[in-house]
Amino acid sequence: MTFDEILRCFKSVTKTGEGYTALCPAHDDRARSLSIKNGNDRALVNCFAGCSAEQIAASINLKISDLFYEPRPDRKLKIVEKPPPPLTLMAGTVPLIVSPARAGN
Repeated sequence: MTFDEILRCFKSVTKTGEGYTALCPAHDDRARSLSIKNGNDRALVNCFAGCSAEQIAASINLKISDLFYEPRPDRKLKIVEKPPPPLTLMAGTVPLIVSPARAGN
């Protein structure tokens, strides 16, 4: 689901500075105690009355996994592998520095 599709599941949604507030569907809410924010890969929900994310999702017929956005082909994850830092051992009074072996050396 997209963030907009998730947002449409809630009632009395109002834009706030960093996100939205709405009536929490998991309890008899009259004061918009539910905060909804657009996270990097999911909709973030927080009920200030104490309802859990599972209770909130279930009350609008969703699973927690539905709050995660569908993968988009234009959004590619970058995996950056960093070599481990050199290991420094003390042998007597002379430091011994061991660097990780590199392929082809």
